[in-house]
Amino acid sequence: MLWSALQDDDRFNVYSSLEKAPKHIDIVLIISAGSHRGLRDMDLHSISLSPFVKEAYARYPILKSVLGRTLGLKKVNYYDRLLLPHREYEKRVRYLKNKYKNAKFIHRLAGSYSNIGKNYGYDKSIKTINKLCDVTIHQSNYSRILWEEGVQTIFGRGVLLQPKRSLIIPNGVNTNIFSREGDTIDLPGEIRILHVSASPNPRKGLSTVLEIANLLKENKKFVFFLIGNQANDPVCGSDISEFQNVVSIGPVMDREKLASYYRSVSIFLYPSIHDCSPNVILEAMASGLPIITEDSGGNGEMIRKTTINGGVFLRKKNPVFAMQTVLENIDTLRNGALSIIDNNYRMETMKERYTALFLETLSHS
Repeated sequence: MLWSALQDDDRFNVYSSLEKAPKHIDIVLIISAGSHRGLRDMDLHSISLSPFVKEAYARYPILKSVLGRTLGLKKVNYYDRLLLPHREYEKRVRYLKNKYKNAKFIHRLAGSYSNIGKNYGYDKSIKTINKLCDVTIHQSNYSRILWEEGVQTIFGRGVLLQPKRSLIIPNGVNTNIFSREGDTIDLPGEIRILHVSASPNPRKGLSTVLEIANLLKENKKFVFFLIGNQANDPVCGSDISEFQNVVSIGPVMDREKLASYYRSVSIFLYPSIHDCSPNVILEAMASGLPIITEDSGGNGEMIRKTTINGGVFLRKKNPVFAMQTVLENIDTLRNGALSIIDNNYRMETMKERYTALFLETLSHS
């Protein structure tokens, strides 16, 4: 999002790390620490053989004696393969730091890998990279708490950062795509409830969506729609087909079409937990949808702003109460959602905040 916004601004020349950059760079913006490792992400300056050697050591027992003797790998290294940090990304940042000695490095954080149970060792790389950076950007106050105060994960206490300077710049949403104006899709039901999740992670709240659908199954006005990979949820994805009032649409990759779905429903139900700043909530609010969500992670920061509410929180012992509250106050909450987006989460607002940071950072260099 930021990439496309800056490309349209004549004040900036923007390059990706895979492009040939000029000899002089003022600012290097780093997004988290890379979500994957692959050959396409490597060049001569970032290649690291260590992870591949250790993965081979773990995967192919025949290599154990050879690698163990020649490289001095201990038996316990066999169990390290999923705890490996992202050395390639670290090396790339160090290379850029060396090449552009006068550049300012800004580290924009996403969620913690260990907190969501993915790429377990990458949080170590985030800490390594963060030490090299001048400014750290969080998407939400919850992100700041997560990284600077720490939370408990299945691995123990999460990795803590000590940034030189940190601030919060929320994500923006493209209101040229996600808005109340535009095409709609003819969907069944009078009260249509939408849940969107590209991830099958149970923390995205599918079980709660199905629980509410089951509670409301006798009211034929309600139809629940799922967009994304919920069918692969390991806990209850296989249960979706049992519900007569739940329609699984599957992944929708086209953003214009996704926006049409948002405009075609009544309420956005997203009971996720531990999300730093879920973009789907912003997309739904920009489309004029009131939100039902969990009071967890950064969700509350997005739907409530002082005296304006764009949604309500679920109650564990009475989940339908939130649905009833929204339906009884739908116009107020819809207008609240649109107002929150307009005043806080427009793409232009995000760009202005980053631009101010860039110019301020450069003025002190």
